[in-house]
Amino acid sequence: MNVAHRPWFQGARDKPYLGDAHKAVLLEEKLNNNSNTPLRFVDVAVPLQNAEGNFAGVLGAHLYLDWVASLGESLLAPLQERLQAELILADKNGVVIVGPEDSVGRTLNESLVQPAQSLRNTLIVSGVLLALLLIVFAVYTARRTTRPLLQMAREADRLDPGNPSSPIQLRDDYEEVRVLSSVLRDLVQRLTNKTHQMNELNASLEHRVAERNRALEEANQRLEGTVRTDALTGLNNRRFFFELGQTALKKAIRADKPMAAQEALRDTDILARLGGEEFAVLLENTDEDAASEVAERLRQKINDMPLSLERGQITLSISAGVACLCPEGGDDLDTLLVLADKALYVAKSGGRNRVARYSQVNVENTPPGD
Repeated sequence: MNVAHRPWFQGARDKPYLGDAHKAVLLEEKLNNNSNTPLRFVDVAVPLQNAEGNFAGVLGAHLYLDWVASLGESLLAPLQERLQAELILADKNGVVIVGPEDSVGRTLNESLVQPAQSLRNTLIVSGVLLALLLIVFAVYTARRTTRPLLQMAREADRLDPGNPSSPIQLRDDYEEVRVLSSVLRDLVQRLTNKTHQMNELNASLEHRVAERNRALEEANQRLEGTVRTDALTGLNNRRFFFELGQTALKKAIRADKPMAAQEALRDTDILARLGGEEFAVLLENTDEDAASEVAERLRQKINDMPLSLERGQITLSISAGVACLCPEGGDDLDTLLVLADKALYVAKSGGRNRVARYSQVNVENTPPGD
C-alpha cells in the first residue's frame, strides 16, 4: 500500500511530525471496538536518511488515543484528587477527544476552559510577581555584597604610595569582607612600615653622603692648601706664586700694561714666601715708581711697629728691591725676579732698611754672575 500521499508522510519528510487526533479510516474495520466511542488515533512520524544523509523514507506510527488517555490518567492520578483536576485533550477545532465521559465529543466552551484560563492567568501573574521579587532580592543582595567591596576599593584608591598611612577600615558586613578587610589592612600597615624604613634609610644615606662630600671637599681644600701654601707663614708658596704670576704676566702683556715686583709685603696683590726670609709681592698694572712708593710705605710701617718681647722690644726692618717688567721687556717671571733680586742686593749693600729700584742700580755694583 502506498502511503506517500498521507499527511503524516508528507509532513515528516523534513522534520518530525505530530498529527491531530482523527478517526481510524483503514483500521476501524480491522479492530474490535466494544465502546460507543469511535476509534481515534494520533499520527507520529520521523524522517529516515541513508548513510549519505539523503532522504530514504518515513517511519510512522498510530497512537491509540484511549491508550494516551489511560497513560495521562495514570500519571495524573496521584495529583487529581489533591488538585481536583481532570485531564482534557481537544483537537485543533476544540472538540474534546479525551476527558470525562460527558465532555467527549463536545466543543470546548468558556465554561470548560474558564478554570484553566483562570489557573493560567494566576500562574502568569504569580510568575511575574515572583520574578519581580527575585529581581528586587537579587539587586538588594548584589548591593549589600558589593557595597563594602566598593568602599574598600575607594579607600585603597586614596592611599598615597609615598605615605600609605590611611588604613583600610575593618568591616564585619559578612565573613568574606571581614577577612578581606583584615588582610588588606595588615598589608597596608606592613607597606607603611616598610615605607618609613626606606625613608629613614634614604635620609640616613643622604646624610652620610653629604658628610662624606663635605669631608672630601675639606680634604681637597686642605690638600690644595698644602700644595699651594707655605706651612710656616700660611702665605702662597713659591710654586703657587709662579703659577699665579705667569697668568698675571700674560694678562699684563695682552693688556699692554707694566708689572712690578718687590721683595716685601702687600696684601692687595699676589703675595708669597719665596724661601728663608725672602718674600715677594706681584703688582699688576703698576710701574716702578708706584711700586717703590708701596714698598717704602710698607718699610716705614714695619719699622714703626717694634716687636714686644719679655725682655724688651725689637725694632724690625726690611730691605726691598723693586723691578718693573714692561710688555716689550719680555714675559718671563724669572727675569722679573732676577731684576728685583739685584735691586734687593743693592738695598742690603747700602745699609739695609731701605728700598732700591732696579732702574737706579749700577750694574757694576751687583753681585758677579747676576
